[in-house]
Amino acid sequence: IAISSMKKALDSDKYFEIYKNGIKIKPSFQMLGLHSNYSLKLEEILSLANAMNEKEKLIDFIKDLEKEMKKVYPELEKELQELQS
Repeated sequence: IAISSMKKALDSDKYFEIYKNGIKIKPSFQMLGLHSNYSLKLEEILSLANAMNEKEKLIDFIKDLEKEMKKVYPELEKELQELQS
């Protein structure tokens, strides 16, 4: 949800909204122990959003992060189901 909110905010050049949504998901990355590659992409997104420039790079990083997270979701759902049984 936060990533899609970041994409919508980017369409309207609302850099603070991108930053705010990035901050929301940062603790989740740390708590889930996601690979540092995800954290590095998120840090880059936060940095670019805070600087309010390089929109094309920001677009690329958000797309990359979204693509990577789509790979992670099924694994997390599987682990959650295993924990619940």
